[in-house]
Amino acid sequence: MVMTEACIHIADVHDRMPVIVRRDDWVDWLEGPPDAAGLLYRPYPS
Repeated sequence: MVMTEACIHIADVHDRMPVIVRRDDWVDWLEGPPDAAGLLYRPYPS
């Protein structure tokens, strides 16, 4: 499991959460260079 910092909705419960990759980003996550995948390590906005 890949973790990142918690979004504002979860931060009161825990300081990290799983990375959730949007469908539009699947190709970058699965087939792109490591740098492109690394940019996806961010809290889910909603």
